[in-house]
Amino acid sequence: MSSPYNFPNIYACQHACQLEDMPLYRCLAQKYGQRLLELGCGTGRITIPLAREGFYVDGVDRDPMMLNWAREQLKNETPQVQSRIHLLEMDITSMATGRQYDLVLFPYHSVGHLSPGQGISALAYAVADHMLPDGAFVLSVLQPDSDLCSEKPSDLRHLEEFHVPGLGMVDCYETTRYDATLRQLHFDWYYDLGDEEMLHIKNCLNLHSGQELEQAFRAAGLRLVETWGDFDGSAWSMDSGE
Repeated sequence: MSSPYNFPNIYACQHACQLEDMPLYRCLAQKYGQRLLELGCGTGRITIPLAREGFYVDGVDRDPMMLNWAREQLKNETPQVQSRIHLLEMDITSMATGRQYDLVLFPYHSVGHLSPGQGISALAYAVADHMLPDGAFVLSVLQPDSDLCSEKPSDLRHLEEFHVPGLGMVDCYETTRYDATLRQLHFDWYYDLGDEEMLHIKNCLNLHSGQELEQAFRAAGLRLVETWGDFDGSAWSMDSGE
């Protein structure tokens, strides 16, 4: 059993087409300014497309394997795009990039990797330190439905099929389980790599309430401006997925 971040090639190919959040981040970047900071930038799924559009993006991630993959992908970009990206290996809760930004992004539910209380508080203060006075911070928070919040392990289901260079077509299967005591959502992913080889990857996300997050960021001197229920800007409700 392994972490998904130990296999950046599989991670990157699986998420390459998951760009439903890009229009929102692009719109916010156009609104707030050219200098962006992406937290948990990983393989560059968001970082590189934004740099192609002319934004200057510093990407922070603590996983060297994910960052190495992003650096390899950058070699395929023009010198202009490469010059707009600065990748930094550091913990987002204690980061010190030496800059402040017009917009700080924390995409793809990655806030779930932080522990409640101290982890969220440290993030809030780190973000506040890196924002310009008129800057903004946006993060994506998972709001799972009742099926995901079942303490009984789900049945194994086929999630998707995608292509990985060197491996061919890969099928991904998933089971989930919710720990109500710890407020943690556990994922087990099984990747069929062919020739009877199955890769088992585990992941876990802490589920933070909107109230908990708002309190932490208010304590760091930030205020909530707006909430959405999805990346299309629709109003938040209890049925929203984000």
